[in-house]
Amino acid sequence: MDINQSRKVRHLLVFQENKGVRLIPLEATSHSLGRDLTNSIVLPSKAVSRQHALLLRVTSSDPNEYGFC
Repeated sequence: MDINQSRKVRHLLVFQENKGVRLIPLEATSHSLGRDLTNSIVLPSKAVSRQHALLLRVTSSDPNEYGFC
């Protein structure tokens, strides 16, 4: 992700890897994480399971505000 992009990114997932830092904008309503290539975010680490986690967008009463759990 280019740090100078003009679009507004509300949530950013930051991974420190052997190759450096990886920045992943969280724009979809859900993101699957794990080693398996079918995940939307692939984490190539033996410390991570194939289907490790699922991030879900949770909205508040204000439709312009949301978070992930």
